Amino acid sequence: MITQRNLNNDFTEFLPVLKKYSCGTFCCSSLMSYGELIDKPYAAYYVLSGSCRLLIGRSDGLRKVNAVLQNGSFLQLYSRSQAEYARQIMMFEPCPEVELLLFGHQEYEQMLVENPVIMRKLLTFYEDLSVSVQCDMYDLLYTDGYERLVRFLNLTASQEEQKLTDTSAPCIISATQEMISDFIALDRTNVARALGALKKQGILETRRGRIIINSIPALQELADSFT
Repeated sequence: MITQRNLNNDFTEFLPVLKKYSCGTFCCSSLMSYGELIDKPYAAYYVLSGSCRLLIGRSDGLRKVNAVLQNGSFLQLYSRSQAEYARQIMMFEPCPEVELLLFGHQEYEQMLVENPVIMRKLLTFYEDLSVSVQCDMYDLLYTDGYERLVRFLNLTASQEEQKLTDTSAPCIISATQEMISDFIALDRTNVARALGALKKQGILETRRGRIIINSIPALQELADSFT
């Protein structure tokens, strides 16, 4: 099932603790590149007041909303290996103004070590976010529509497979072609063409609002072949 960024990202209950370890605040009311955030000497940002959006550049030159962060949310910073890709395609947009709590690298590490409850919740948040982050990076890394769809389906099927009680049953992804088109920034014609190619290989079937993965191993093997 493709979710609408419904992530476990509300840390308002820990605000007194967060303020204790914070090294200051930053108010922003104008559009910024993600690179500007990465270049600042901070390990993490927390939305103290207001809200903001993270935008990702689409292949057609438009921008889609990657996430909406409100009061109480942590701003996800990509790993070092993904930072350069994020720098090129991500934008940070206050709506219309946002105040961020800042954490230096040393203070942030100390907070997590001394407050394992916060660390565990952050780990849960990052687990929920991982598939979305990877798919968004594929928008930049893999321009071929067929390859992008295969990788997206493989990531989603892997998540759905973990929920199956009967491992021999086919994996069902609840998604329309329109949803997939928006999620991977690929026009619907090419989504349909790529799905058709996968159907001919017997890897999947399509139904109204559903994609049935007949063979997760075959899909995995195909995704691995693009490396």
